[in-house]
Amino acid sequence: IRDLEKIHGNLTARALYLVVFESERNPDANTEIIAALDHAAHEEAKESPALLHYYADTPDEHGRALSWCLWTDDKAAREAIGGPAHREAMSRAREFYGDNYAVKLYSVVPAEDKVIFVLHSHPATKTNHSEEYHNANI
Repeated sequence: IRDLEKIHGNLTARALYLVVFESERNPDANTEIIAALDHAAHEEAKESPALLHYYADTPDEHGRALSWCLWTDDKAAREAIGGPAHREAMSRAREFYGDNYAVKLYSVVPAEDKVIFVLHSHPATKTNHSEEYHNANI
């Protein structure tokens, strides 16, 4: 959060929004198509001034990876993940990951000495969470 504040100013005055994609690729998944879909979704997201940060993990030896993007607010994040490139990528998720993926949505509330993560439910998550709270020291 502190590094992002150097670019975007004080972020502790508002809740941010985090979209997390956890996955484990099927052994026969076409990595070139996955990379192309991910690149298109990232480019689409970068068009929004509400995107604060995007991170895409390199899959480990088992094909597990974590990607996430941090937004100024939930409305902008939901608009972005509803864009054509994101919809195309999500429509093919089962093809590449089977049931081994989850989309998790968090409100991120920066406080003076910690960050509070509030997990929201989403139809693409493996489990249907009600709100869960997580604290992280910064």
